[in-house]
Amino acid sequence: MVRSRTTSITVLPNASAVNLIFYGTPGTGKTWQLQQLQQQYTEQLAQQNHDTFLTEKIRELSWREVICLVFLEEKRLLRVPEILNHPLMRCKVQLTNRKENISQTIWGTLMRHSALDSSTVKYNPDKRSSLALFDKDEAGLWFLLPSASDDIAHLAKLLKIIEHGAQAAEVIQRYSFVTFHQSYSYEDFVEGLRPVLDDDENGQIRYEIRRGIFVELCERARLDPAHPYALFIDEINRGNVSKIFGELISLIELDKRQGRTNSLEVVLPYSHSKFSVPPNVSIYASMNTADRSLSPIDIALRRRFQFVEMQPNYELLEQAVQGKPVNSDLAGLDLSQLLQSINARIELLIGRDYLLGHAFFCAVEGFADLQAVMQHKIIPLLQEYFFDDWQKIRLVLNDHRKPVDLQFIQLGNSEQQAIALFGEMPDVPLQTSYTINKAAFTQIQAYQLIC
Repeated sequence: MVRSRTTSITVLPNASAVNLIFYGTPGTGKTWQLQQLQQQYTEQLAQQNHDTFLTEKIRELSWREVICLVFLEEKRLLRVPEILNHPLMRCKVQLTNRKENISQTIWGTLMRHSALDSSTVKYNPDKRSSLALFDKDEAGLWFLLPSASDDIAHLAKLLKIIEHGAQAAEVIQRYSFVTFHQSYSYEDFVEGLRPVLDDDENGQIRYEIRRGIFVELCERARLDPAHPYALFIDEINRGNVSKIFGELISLIELDKRQGRTNSLEVVLPYSHSKFSVPPNVSIYASMNTADRSLSPIDIALRRRFQFVEMQPNYELLEQAVQGKPVNSDLAGLDLSQLLQSINARIELLIGRDYLLGHAFFCAVEGFADLQAVMQHKIIPLLQEYFFDDWQKIRLVLNDHRKPVDLQFIQLGNSEQQAIALFGEMPDVPLQTSYTINKAAFTQIQAYQLIC
């Protein structure tokens, strides 16, 4: 398991939220650190609060499914106001943050899913769903169709779980995880219009306003102020951070949170609803400092986050070597010293933002593993770091001071090659040629001589 020398961060109940970015070069345990923190936002409950338990079960259900649950629990004919005021429906309404037109939504869902041969429901047959679930009597009381039992069997099972209540083995995760990338957008993070294949509209595609991952998490936290929540962002600098956060860049500041002295709220552009960030939401992220293709984090975002540097952990590699069997085929090779030697040369050539992390060697159990790591991970990464400047790669691997047969990158004889190819020395500058010596990867001495 990869560990870091970075001070471990512990989340305490009702502790103040934090905005924190772990940054460093590849293989230093940034993502591992995020995974460890996730455990602090995961709870196995001896007895879960019923409201929280119900919220988790209802969260992903559609209006149609919740209406069916209400009928299954009541086992009788119902009017729309009775459906609206049922605890299951009130939970759904609270989750969607809707305040208007709820009755119309229930009416519309009931009618769209009514039987085509109904004599009491006056609704355009062309707009009815092929999934018939409801009908109503002459008095205007709605009921579930007996023929719908197969279609709602999964909801009947869910209702039994809800009625049974939270069990001791219930696990609740009070966090969300996302990896930023070039196509990740404000609409994914905050809110936006999303295409929806609506079974209530005969399979037609419609567009509706959907909350993004951060706003959704904030609403969960707002409904559960007694517990800390967290958003984990891997590779935060792979996305256009300013565009993704939008106006929320000010709201995430700790003193601008809901209920704080300088609290702020904004009106979201799609839903036009007011939004602020709850004080019990933390944001943790990882950032790769070695990727030249990424834009640097701008100053506005930097001042809103704490930054914790993750460095190569040579002590961990020393422990790994000590833990190897005496008869290991790595005996006599100090992986910690090997990595330190490589990193010392990299730092002199291009800087400390391009060091190799300890994770590259932590999983090495034998010489075969080391060969694979060096040939398929270290050498390709050095090519990226040095833009295929093979002379610098040779310096990093100490190849210029090794016997030729133990050099990972061998220097070619350009003059001999030119004569062989052209029959004479051409009167033009020649490029230096380099060859990857695969045989060297199978020689333990080639690795020992790096140090």
